[in-house]
Amino acid sequence: MVAICIDAGTSLVKAVAFDADGTELAIARHPMVVRHPAPAWSEQDMPSVWDAVVAAAAEVARQCAEPVDLISVTGQGDGCWLVDSAGEPTGPAPDSVLQAERKANCRLCTLSLRTAAASSRDGISVRGPVFSSSNPE
Repeated sequence: MVAICIDAGTSLVKAVAFDADGTELAIARHPMVVRHPAPAWSEQDMPSVWDAVVAAAAEVARQCAEPVDLISVTGQGDGCWLVDSAGEPTGPAPDSVLQAERKANCRLCTLSLRTAAASSRDGISVRGPVFSSSNPE
């Protein structure tokens, strides 16, 4: 029995093949690129991630003497990888939104400041934004 475990991480896609006893048979690593097209933005090209996953899995499978019985895949924890009903990336660009993404926080902060200014002007008390990160920039 051969199992291939794939971790599609932010900085690296790694595939490892194990036998039934848990002995490592082969390993492949493919570095990934994180783009920062604007301050506080973190994106990856989804087709590139998929290509790296396929390449890493094929690389370790070729090194195994037996056929692969099982493939397990894990990915980034708090990212967002939206696809349509055909499995293709959605949106104007084929990008994922990574856990380091702060685009929404920046927009919330701007909206909150505008709301607070308007509320202050109108005499209404408004609570500030809550960010999932310690740095909304």
